[in-house]
Amino acid sequence: LREGHGTIEVRFKHFKTDEPLWMSYSVFTLQDEDDRPIGFATISQSIDARKQDEDRMELLIDELNHRVRNTLAIVNAIATQTMKHTPSVAEFRRAFGGRIAALAKTHTLFATKRWNASTLHELIVQQLEPYTRDRADAVVIAGPRLLVNPKQALTLSLVMHELAANAAKYGALSVPAGRVEIGWRIEPRRS
Repeated sequence: LREGHGTIEVRFKHFKTDEPLWMSYSVFTLQDEDDRPIGFATISQSIDARKQDEDRMELLIDELNHRVRNTLAIVNAIATQTMKHTPSVAEFRRAFGGRIAALAKTHTLFATKRWNASTLHELIVQQLEPYTRDRADAVVIAGPRLLVNPKQALTLSLVMHELAANAAKYGALSVPAGRVEIGWRIEPRRS
């Protein structure tokens, strides 16, 4: 007040609904022609939308931090498992790079879907795309529409990557006429 003004952010209750409402509340000193204080004026402005945006941003940052920590834990586990089963640095680099690429593809798929469920078919097509680029008939995928959540998809994408890499190295995708068929079905629940 010595400076002639002050502003605070405060929560009021809405006059009609009693809902809490964030406001910016400013007080100004009114002065006469001799610069003597003669009163105060106030201005109240709703900042509720801004506060809600700040809360949402904080929640999103917390969620992002959680996902980054989980992803780094997955990368660490992939590195550890890859080191256990690769005889050379070159083999480690190839295997680890492929696994990280599989993980990245899945993250990209779910980022485009705003981290909502995807179909199993989309996930498989995405992971096998490097093996079907030159031979569209090399892989046949068939099954009913089945949704997978992001957590399930990360595991499934790594499994599909490993199976495809093995098929390309030792199995059906390692020969020109080879073909892989992937299928699934949903069976009725048993009591």
